[in-house]
Amino acid sequence: MGFDLFSSFTTQAACANTAAGGDGYILNIVLGTPQYVAANLSHDGGPPLTEPLRPGVYTLDNEYVSDQDLCMIDPGFDATLTEFRVWSDGGSTPLYNGVGTVTLDHVDARSLSGTLDARLESVDGIPGVDGGPLTGSFHVSVCP
Repeated sequence: MGFDLFSSFTTQAACANTAAGGDGYILNIVLGTPQYVAANLSHDGGPPLTEPLRPGVYTLDNEYVSDQDLCMIDPGFDATLTEFRVWSDGGSTPLYNGVGTVTLDHVDARSLSGTLDARLESVDGIPGVDGGPLTGSFHVSVCP
């Protein structure tokens, strides 16, 4: 299965609760199992997905586009990360994509936790335009 830590901008804004409706930033991290990524890369959907998301290391790909998608990542990668600037009016702007790794330490039906070790790069591949390193731990729960 694939798991989008935030399934839509509406959910992202609700989960982030940035300054009581103010502007803010969101990291959109999308992870996929090998079965999920293979099915997406085949473009025909493949067989029914049965493989659960498990603890482990997921490698981030920068597709150099503002709308990254697991069905377009390079072979050998199984995750994407995009940092968005979210505006109080509900709009958003992609700022950077990430390369590096996401390590899941805990996975259950209601939450994920782990660590992130990434470098933020330009969304459109412009050399020298990047956001630097991004590291730390996270715990994400399903929004109430």
